[in-house]
Amino acid sequence: MDSKKLPITLYLYNQPISERISNLLESYNELFEKVEVIDTNSLVVAGNDKTSHWNYLACNSETPWVLFLDNSEIFESLDLSFLHQIDQNTWCSCILNINTDKGIESYHQTRLIPTGIEGIFQGIELPDASNYILDNNIQLLNESINIQSDIVPWENIDISKERVGLSSPVNLFLHEARNYIADQKFVQAASAYRVALKKERLLPFDYLAALNGLARCYVEQHKWVRALELMEYSTELEPQQHLPYLIQYKVYQLGKNWEAAVTSLNSYLVNYESFSKSSHDIKIPYHETVLELSNLHLDLGKKDLAYEYYCDFLNTSLEDVRESHHLALKMAIGLEKKRDANRHFKFLYPNILDLDLDVIETKQFHDYMEMFLENNWHSIVEKVYTRLYEANPTNSMYRRKLIATLVRADKLELAREIMQKVA
Repeated sequence: MDSKKLPITLYLYNQPISERISNLLESYNELFEKVEVIDTNSLVVAGNDKTSHWNYLACNSETPWVLFLDNSEIFESLDLSFLHQIDQNTWCSCILNINTDKGIESYHQTRLIPTGIEGIFQGIELPDASNYILDNNIQLLNESINIQSDIVPWENIDISKERVGLSSPVNLFLHEARNYIADQKFVQAASAYRVALKKERLLPFDYLAALNGLARCYVEQHKWVRALELMEYSTELEPQQHLPYLIQYKVYQLGKNWEAAVTSLNSYLVNYESFSKSSHDIKIPYHETVLELSNLHLDLGKKDLAYEYYCDFLNTSLEDVRESHHLALKMAIGLEKKRDANRHFKFLYPNILDLDLDVIETKQFHDYMEMFLENNWHSIVEKVYTRLYEANPTNSMYRRKLIATLVRADKLELAREIMQKVA
């Protein structure tokens, strides 16, 4: 056994060998003692479902530990040196991160387990080792293995088939509740979360998921005080999560408590780069968060802070940057931030001699020049119209604009010279 490698067999379960996976195999082989690509057809002897397959592989591996990647999943980072800390009593959970239309959803799942434990996973298509962890007082590392996935693990699962008596996953109620939320059935979802919370056999990240899920239902049922009480309790138990702060923000926003909404979003940003210690968590994109903070500060009349957050949004957003700079320019002018306004203006009009603007865009351009003049930023406007006039000496509009600018800047002699040239 190579002491530099992790004593783990990495099973690529039901993974099509795409170009991306092929490129990663070399790195995987350098990191793990053994890597195997598993075709489910080769496991007929073990059973017909995923849990049977994983139990079979976990029981018959040649290395001390086994780790599963499913379908097209990949590691978000190959820096897994912290896994050298695991032992029979201290394991490491995995976090599946999935990009959805609601944001980044995260789910904790035990994928890394010791070899040789018969029937360690329970369920059918949702392999779950929670019962073993709880029965044997297994501790979990503070760090987790981050896995990038394209599939929400519970989304295409028949929950009723997972109910197989004593071998049902203990966190099945959480998946059932999320199905109800997806169908906008918040009363049923709340009931499922309450059932989950009454169970004494929930791992910490699943318990937090149940608290947060119930609070989501309370918000939809307009039980805002109860939602806030639950989220205060949730963050006291574990500050390092995301959804509770977003729920608090939503409640305060609905109640038009802008100061409290800002506090909640700022608390959310503090944990933004940290992995969540709650399962079924949701993280909205950073640029959306700072844009909302910009809007909240505008509602509070704090225009300077609103502008700072908006600039942060500009630097991180993948949306239409040009349109965003128009708003930023107006905000900078209103705040009399000359240098910032000039920066936004140059972004929008990088080549002043090749504007290529339609009628509406031309009016907007000259409106900006007028707004600059109202702030007494004569030098910027003079420079712009001088260049335009010198490049287009027959353009009467540029001539008039330049003359008017010089007059307002009290440069009457220059203005008179241009007028005399025309005469």
